Amino acid sequence: MSPRIQILYEDKLSPSNPKNFGPHVLVLACVAERLGRDRSLLSSHVTAYACKGVDRLLQRCQDPNLLDGYARVLALCDDDEIRPHVKLPATACKLQVVAAMRPRGEDARRLQPVLLAANLETVLDAIVEIRGEDPLTSKPRPPERDRILLGFVHRAAPEQLRELTQRVASLGYLIGKLERAIVELKL
Repeated sequence: MSPRIQILYEDKLSPSNPKNFGPHVLVLACVAERLGRDRSLLSSHVTAYACKGVDRLLQRCQDPNLLDGYARVLALCDDDEIRPHVKLPATACKLQVVAAMRPRGEDARRLQPVLLAANLETVLDAIVEIRGEDPLTSKPRPPERDRILLGFVHRAAPEQLRELTQRVASLGYLIGKLERAIVELKL
């Protein structure tokens, strides 16, 4: 097992540059800000895996070899559409969803699902609001999504990154889980 961490993302990569996967760069920037570290140094310890959909993310969560390669795995998916995919009613609580996402077995706790409320567009809406821009009128495609996220990361002041994690509490929850894992693993 590697002392590294992998984050599974429901989203798909932008075809332009997989190294600049916007959601992952944003997550690393927020964690780096909290830890007072350089984002580029964290990227060697925390890898991204874009699953291109919730069904592929769930398949990856159940892969018996996944936990052999990483000390921790975080699985980030949108809270607004996950329940039918894990065969739960729309009224199921987050704890039920998280339990349904975890693999069976003793290592299941090393996989930590995180539900992004309601979805990545919630994060994008908060970013444009923090930046004082006009609201988004439609769901951005991956290149536009990454442009917004990367632009925010590269121009945001530390207090804006903190404000984002406060406005989108589920993003803050993910950042806190990743921060704890980095500290616990001494990365």
